[in-house]
Amino acid sequence: MKRCSKCQAENPKTEFGKHRIQSDGLNSICKACGREGYCAWYAANTERARERARSWCAANPERRAETKRKRDSREGCGVYGITCTETGEIYIGSTTRGFAGRFEQHRNKLSSVSHPNKWLQELHDTYGAESLVYRKLAILEPFMCRRTERALIERTPNCINVIGATARVRR
Repeated sequence: MKRCSKCQAENPKTEFGKHRIQSDGLNSICKACGREGYCAWYAANTERARERARSWCAANPERRAETKRKRDSREGCGVYGITCTETGEIYIGSTTRGFAGRFEQHRNKLSSVSHPNKWLQELHDTYGAESLVYRKLAILEPFMCRRTERALIERTPNCINVIGATARVRR
């Protein structure tokens, strides 16, 4: 346990970022306070932060390209499905940034009861997180993801996706 120097709360050491100069190797403020401080700074200095990022990108094109290449190829792009084992209903989505991160986003939204797809949220709330199975349906080039996702949504029975602003595809 460690005390945050900003909020004075006692937190587990996992709640503190690394800081190699500190004697214990950890930041003196917790991650939540650090995030809060950064968000406040960014809100007050948005244009400055963006200009700084643009300058770095212009000065380091090869490092930027390498980072982007690694991120894009890390897990691949493609279409995935989240299937409810209890009902057989499936949510179909696509990602251009990697499957694991996208699956984690869905899990976080579902567990915080804030998922934009109300039918997937309903399945999660009714049958539990363990009833949802996440799987890759197709690994694709980024430009093919949306088109393939749409085609799968239109021809998949038991699909619970929303197409457009109001249309519901729940067969």
